[in-house]
Order: sequence, then structure tokens, then C-alpha cells
Amino acid sequence: MTDPVVLVIGEEGDWSADAVANAVAAAGADAFRLTTYDFPQRMPLRADLRGNG
Repeated sequence: MTDPVVLVIGEEGDWSADAVANAVAAAGADAFRLTTYDFPQRMPLRADLRGNG
């Protein structure tokens, strides 16, 4: 079993979301691309990665 990896991609940077997902998949890891289109517009795409709410 492998450890999960969380990757957050913003609007700025050198790599597009497709390029990052392709690079992760090419490295042999499972890749899942999630965009803000997957959420209602009123829901911000934010998370507390520390897990303490």
C-alpha cells in the first residue's frame, strides 16, 4: 500500500493541470484531476490539510 499524495494546483505556475496529472500517471501513481467545475459555484475549493478542522 502506498501513501496518499495531495496535490493542489492554482491558477499560476509553469505546469497546467493536465501536464501535472500526466506526469504523476507517468510515474506510475494513480492520478485524478479535480477542477472547480466538480463543485457548486458557492463551494470554495479549500481544505485544511492538517485534519483538525
